[in-house]
Amino acid sequence: YASAEWEDWLGGVIWHTISILTLMIEELLEELNSFPGREEALRKEFRWKNRTPMFYRPHLSTHAKHVAWLTDEVAPSVLHTYPAFDAKRAFALALVHDDPEIVTGDYTAGDKASMTKEQLQHIADEEVEAINTLAERFPKTLGGFSYEELLLDMVNLETIEAQVAKYMDRFDGYGEGV
Repeated sequence: YASAEWEDWLGGVIWHTISILTLMIEELLEELNSFPGREEALRKEFRWKNRTPMFYRPHLSTHAKHVAWLTDEVAPSVLHTYPAFDAKRAFALALVHDDPEIVTGDYTAGDKASMTKEQLQHIADEEVEAINTLAERFPKTLGGFSYEELLLDMVNLETIEAQVAKYMDRFDGYGEGV
């Protein structure tokens, strides 16, 4: 049983934390504006292109923002469980997780489920090639993190930040498809 003062203090801390986290996303979005042509390219690539009917078909730019906002929502809980969790890195990952699809196009999980191992390997190779291309095209860093390493982290999912961003990616995709 917590006292009213404790609850007021805790509520203030949580609100302050959420406000800081949300500002991080806004700063990253502003920095991404310096990536020439990125936003336009993301807006040209629509998700679920092979699915009909599809009444809500977002482009990659909208989806990336949704994933970042979902990551923002879970970040306080993740920080509670994993104190070393780097929320800013997770937001950066969420915002750029589909950037390779600027080059490769969008492959849905449903498409991949019916592919052979060779086809899946071809897509994986394409993604790494796209990362190399984008790493040359765009600025080297985002939010103080290596842009190329962010993209590779989303492929390898070796950090808790990438795993959280990927889970929120799937969560948003589920919401799009419902």
